[in-house]
Amino acid sequence: SSRQWQITGSTPNYLRDIGVYRDGDTIHIYGEYGDFEFGYDGLSLGYIKTDTSFADFELVSTKIIDPNTKLGGQWGIGDPTIFVSETKVYVAADLEGKDIPYRVSLWESSSFEKPFSFAGILAQADPPSAKSYKNHRVQDAEFVPAGEGTILMFANWRDEDGDPGKALPKFSEDWTRVVGGYTCRL
Repeated sequence: SSRQWQITGSTPNYLRDIGVYRDGDTIHIYGEYGDFEFGYDGLSLGYIKTDTSFADFELVSTKIIDPNTKLGGQWGIGDPTIFVSETKVYVAADLEGKDIPYRVSLWESSSFEKPFSFAGILAQADPPSAKSYKNHRVQDAEFVPAGEGTILMFANWRDEDGDPGKALPKFSEDWTRVVGGYTCRL
């Protein structure tokens, strides 16, 4: 390997902070679409697809996941990660509201191209009054298949007091980031 990357194609500037999944010769790409007024995420997750040549990109949907329709109110969504089981496609994504810190939401669909339904909150922070390593927000989840119907999820936690707990050293800043891991059976 030359360890040098060659540009073979690029997508139009539809989506940001993407999650990518290869299914045979098709590359599925979900990403932030639109601008959430009160944070850094999109108003929805859009969906584009291409083949492994990256020659042509097809914008399939600008609202493959739309928390503002499914949950009501005004939400920002972003940083998707994709996991596929034998019967469903799952997306974990950051979800935030005005004055509501990030949490990790789960969405499911019967196919890559059909709109996703809200399946619940996978992880959310403890209240700010809690003296824990996770008393502010949780975001940026990633899935890892663990076999036999089990998945692992890793995510970034942030606290607001600089004390991560769990016998870890106290940080001089007023906040801390800790990576947390979880196991889940599908």
